[in-house]
Amino acid sequence: QAVWARYRPVVCAAVSAALADEAAAQRAAARPICCGHPMRRHDARAVTWQTWVGRVHVTVDRYRCRQCGGERRPLLDILGVEPGRLSGWLARHLALLGSVVPYALAAELATPLLGVRTHAMTVWRAVQRLGAAAQAHTDALSTYHAAPTSVAPVAAAPAAEPAEAPAEPAVVPAAPAPKSKPVVLTPAKPYRIDDVLEAQKEMEDMGRDMSEEIRRRTQQR
Repeated sequence: QAVWARYRPVVCAAVSAALADEAAAQRAAARPICCGHPMRRHDARAVTWQTWVGRVHVTVDRYRCRQCGGERRPLLDILGVEPGRLSGWLARHLALLGSVVPYALAAELATPLLGVRTHAMTVWRAVQRLGAAAQAHTDALSTYHAAPTSVAPVAAAPAAEPAEAPAEPAVVPAAPAPKSKPVVLTPAKPYRIDDVLEAQKEMEDMGRDMSEEIRRRTQQR
């Protein structure tokens, strides 16, 4: 922890510098399209969000559509983050902590386990948003598999009994593939479908680390 506390500002500065380079690359790239036309660059604003290496800062371009008035910030869309909020990795791990222990204890354990200082209300919000994203993902899968275009595989027919000559095996047509995969549209950023699925894999590791930390604190008392 002492080594990480020493080099954490250096890593945070490096991440901010990498974000600035990516923002410059996005500025030189083609403008986003809306209503069939390239969007007009409106302005550039400095944004910040909390990550596990610290609070990062970057100036991002904002584009606005002349016709519908819609706005986009391509860099934030690519990163999947919201200004002023937690990054996806940090929010997901806080939600995992808050799912297995009380929110106050999760906020206390966030410092030795994740290296960030937070409070119980932040953990509560992370749990609620991850739960909403997981529920939206489950509902989307249910809707997808219940759709007529989602056809179950057809079992192969038994081979015909041979008569004078062996019959050729019956050819069963393959089931038509669904037209589209389930798409989850949810405002519960920064959680994507990958975040929800990965949370299940990380639950065991998080629980083991948390148990060791609780055991260590109990022995110190």
